[in-house]
Amino acid sequence: MVGVDEILLALANNDLADLGRIRNGPIGSIAFYVEWFNRLSSFAATEVLRQLKKKHRVEVIEYLIDVAKECCEIGNFNSLMAIVAGLSLPAVARLKRTWSRVEKSKLEILQHQLDPSGNFLSYRATMKAAQWRAETVGSTQKIVIPFFVLLLKDLFLVYHGSVRTLPNGHLNFVAYSQIAEQLRSVVKWKGAVCSFPKNVAVLQYMLVSLLYGERESMLASFECEPAESNSEREQLKKLKVR
Repeated sequence: MVGVDEILLALANNDLADLGRIRNGPIGSIAFYVEWFNRLSSFAATEVLRQLKKKHRVEVIEYLIDVAKECCEIGNFNSLMAIVAGLSLPAVARLKRTWSRVEKSKLEILQHQLDPSGNFLSYRATMKAAQWRAETVGSTQKIVIPFFVLLLKDLFLVYHGSVRTLPNGHLNFVAYSQIAEQLRSVVKWKGAVCSFPKNVAVLQYMLVSLLYGERESMLASFECEPAESNSEREQLKKLKVR
């Protein structure tokens, strides 16, 4: 699990892209968690692209949309974002014939959470509502798992975007209080008890499944639905040459 101490140490890194990675050393929990997000995104896309029949692709997409919707409802925003990101990858998004059979309104509602406009205003509003719900006395929904990459970015910008020492030599308590407030929330979220049983079989499948890379995904996509435009035909030609 990602600890507050590791987050604080990582914030001292001047490169956001390397956040959580220890130079010439083992990968920390932060990097593992970011890698899990990327794996879940690739997993969602790969599961769709593995299906050669349109009917089966539709079923997988609709199932993943339902899973993402459930993630949103229980407060698991990190998995929500990962699944939606996977379904939004070019290799999956170009499958027009497949998507024509899917109730896209459900996905569009979820994609709205990924809208970066207003500094992810929609997501932040939903996240705030989930926090309020989790803190309500008697509420059974105590889980809050934030969009982790965005949380790291917020902390990084506060840490590096604010002057931590004032001209008079005093600490900038405003900046430190902003960081402390978010870290207190992290501690609270980590302490929540998950009421859902762990499905070992599903977890094992997700961890050991072979995933398509970018090239493999596009080739599989064109196998599912042939290239239609000249640009797609040219893209497919280049992919086969590699």
